[in-house]
Amino acid sequence: MKQKSLPQLEAELLQHEQAVQVYEKKVSQLENQLDKSMTRYKNQERRIRTHRLIERGAIFESLIPNADTLANEQVKALLSVALNTAEAKAFLEKVALVKSTK
Repeated sequence: MKQKSLPQLEAELLQHEQAVQVYEKKVSQLENQLDKSMTRYKNQERRIRTHRLIERGAIFESLIPNADTLANEQVKALLSVALNTAEAKAFLEKVALVKSTK
């Protein structure tokens, strides 16, 4: 097998170094794309949660007279009392069973 000359080896080395730079750039681009995708996903999750919380707050306020005048602690106490009834506990257990069988 014929040995390569020093200029041939230098050219080969340069070629490999350039290939590594191309792949490193591609890796960096893919990492940036991944970061952007993760950010979009987290933002979408946050928007969905915010929408759900607003809807549930609106439902609560539509069912409770003068709900807007209650302090947060009063709302918490009201929900605690309401959810500790036998009917509420049975309903929550039933809903939990339905969710787990889907």
